[in-house]
Amino acid sequence: MKTRLYIKILSFFKNKLFRVIDNIIDTVCRFNNSAKFKADILLIRVDAIGDFILWQDSLRAYHKKYVGQKVILLCNNLVYDIALLDNFFFDIWSIDKSKFNRSPMYRYQLVKKIKSYYFKEVISPVYSRDYYFSDRLVYLTLSDNKIGYNGNLSNIKKQHKKKSDKWYTRLVDYNEKDSSELLINANFVKCVCDSNFVPHLPVFFFDTKDYHFIYEKYCVFSISASYAPRAWNATNFSIVANKIPLDYQIVLLGKGNVDRKKGDEFIANISNKERIHNLIDKTSIVETIKIVSRATFVIGNDSSVVHIAGAVRVPSICLASGAHYKRFMPYPAQIPEYFYHPRTVVHKMDCFGCDYRCIYPIIGQLECIKGVEVSEVILKLHQLLDELKENEYDRK
Repeated sequence: MKTRLYIKILSFFKNKLFRVIDNIIDTVCRFNNSAKFKADILLIRVDAIGDFILWQDSLRAYHKKYVGQKVILLCNNLVYDIALLDNFFFDIWSIDKSKFNRSPMYRYQLVKKIKSYYFKEVISPVYSRDYYFSDRLVYLTLSDNKIGYNGNLSNIKKQHKKKSDKWYTRLVDYNEKDSSELLINANFVKCVCDSNFVPHLPVFFFDTKDYHFIYEKYCVFSISASYAPRAWNATNFSIVANKIPLDYQIVLLGKGNVDRKKGDEFIANISNKERIHNLIDKTSIVETIKIVSRATFVIGNDSSVVHIAGAVRVPSICLASGAHYKRFMPYPAQIPEYFYHPRTVVHKMDCFGCDYRCIYPIIGQLECIKGVEVSEVILKLHQLLDELKENEYDRK
């Protein structure tokens, strides 16, 4: 109890300090009377890798509407290298969320940079807004036109949303329940950019296949998740991998200490270890995309690698929790190219859609991911292998 109270008090004073920093910079900018530079559009998309990949589909509409204009993208540093390969942007600013919320000097420098520009329009299309991050960034921009989503309360308190709603000049509504992120993104651009926009699977705006890692036929495993309790057991993944025909090499992707430990556990239970290519902590995000693009199929948790597979038109199997069921997995049936939709395996429970407000004690894993049966995943694997054989599918 004392620890929780201490964290709350520390967080309160930290947020107060950062607001003081923001206000000081704001006062200085107002005193100088105007921004030094001007640009047409600031696009703010600062969420995680998977969200950014799904957003690549609706990005087509921005390309079309704002062609030839000075568009700056403010994105999460995790996706900066992907954004750099899109020639549409005049400039790309990356932001490290952890540093922005912890380092006064980092925050000061970034806010000062943002305040140096005046934008004709600021657009923040994120549906699950964050009061202290995405909304705060909108507040700090200099523009007479700020467009955002009148989204849900997943990442924001009701009283905070009521306050930050006033930081926008226009909020786009979307009232469909249990909707997919792809359709949520599509609704926004229909209202802002192109009323005739039709959603598809995302696509990258660069060549994803100009990379050769191994020349044998291979599949990719991604056995971790950004939220650890959402990840299926590594040993279970090994059991599935042992059912894959021996003419397939197996590439293991991931990043960080948790992934390395899971990777070691995965490899320890593989019967033919010589066909494993352990690339955990050995690839950049762009290299990851290119490796996935040349794979025959992907197996993984609900994470960025599975969304990458859809974007590069590689079939996949996804082990998903029920927390955001239908929001990210499975993809909606009305999206074309169904063969490349992740084949989603879940353990159905009455509490699906809990938004990670789990009613069960979380001991290592969420109950809904713990309940996913190995036999169900192996069945999906055999079905996929049959489909590949029937279609004479060849990624080489």
